[in-house]
Amino acid sequence: MPARVRLPLRAALPPPPPPGRPGDPGVVPPHGAAWAVLAERALLLGAPTALLLQLAAPPVAAAVAERSTFREDPGHRLTATLDAVLTVVFGDTEQAAAVGRHVGRRHTGVPRADDPQLGLWVHATLVRTALDVTARYLRRPVDEAFREAYWREVQPFATAFGVPREVLPPTAAAFDAWWEAALARTEVTPAAREVADHLLSTPTSPPVPGLGVVARAVTADLLPERLAAEYGLVPGPGRRALAAAVRGTTATARPLLPGRLARWPHLALAERRLAARGAPTMS
Repeated sequence: MPARVRLPLRAALPPPPPPGRPGDPGVVPPHGAAWAVLAERALLLGAPTALLLQLAAPPVAAAVAERSTFREDPGHRLTATLDAVLTVVFGDTEQAAAVGRHVGRRHTGVPRADDPQLGLWVHATLVRTALDVTARYLRRPVDEAFREAYWREVQPFATAFGVPREVLPPTAAAFDAWWEAALARTEVTPAAREVADHLLSTPTSPPVPGLGVVARAVTADLLPERLAAEYGLVPGPGRRALAAAVRGTTATARPLLPGRLARWPHLALAERRLAARGAPTMS
C-alpha cells in the first residue's frame, strides 16, 4: 500500500508575488477593511471551513472529486486558493488579472464553471469565512459600517475571478440575505464528504501532533450547524471546549505578535509598491 501523501506545512505559507508595478494600487482598495481582514495569517484557521462550504454546492463537489488530484495532493486546492486570494488582494492590477486568467483556464470544460451564481458562492465562502474568523478568533469588532466597507472593497476581488458585477449583492445587508438563501440550498453529498474526510485527515510534513483534532474543532465551530452535522463534525462538548480554547489563545496572542509574524508578507510588499508611486516603471 503506498504511503499516505503528506501536506507540506510550507505550502500553507505561500511567498508573495514579485513586487509589481510601482504605485499600482491593485484591484482591492488599499488600507481599508478588506486589507485589515485579509492580511491576517490567522485566516488559515478558516481555510478548511471555506473549502467545505464550497463543496456543499454539489456541482463544486462533483468537479473537485472528478477532475482534481485531491487524493494524490489533498492540500492543493486549499493552498492554490490561498495563493490566488493573496495575490489578487495584495498584488498589482496585472498580477490580479493574471490570476483570474489562470483560474479561467483551469475551469475550461468544467460543468457549470461559468455559472455566475456558483462563482458568487465560491467567492462568498472566502469573504464570509474570513469575516467570521476575524470576529470569533481575533475578537475584532465587525459592526455594520465595517461590514459595509468590507463587502464593498471585496467586490473587485470577485470580478477578478470572473463573477459579473451585476450579480453581486449591492450592500452588506443584501449579501447577508443572499448568503442565507444560498446556504439553505446547500447539501453535503457523498462526493463532498469524501473530499472533506480526505482533507481533514491528511498528515502534515513535518508532523504536528493534534493538528487534525484542532482543525476539526475549529471547522465544526465555524461551519453552520446543519452542515457540520452533515460532514460528521458535530460540535460536541469536547470540540466546543477546544474551539473556545483556540479562540481565547488566538485573541490573546495576536496583539503580542509583531506584524511581520501575524500578517502575510504580501501586505508589506503591497505597501512598499504603493510607497514607490512615481518611481520609474520597469520595462
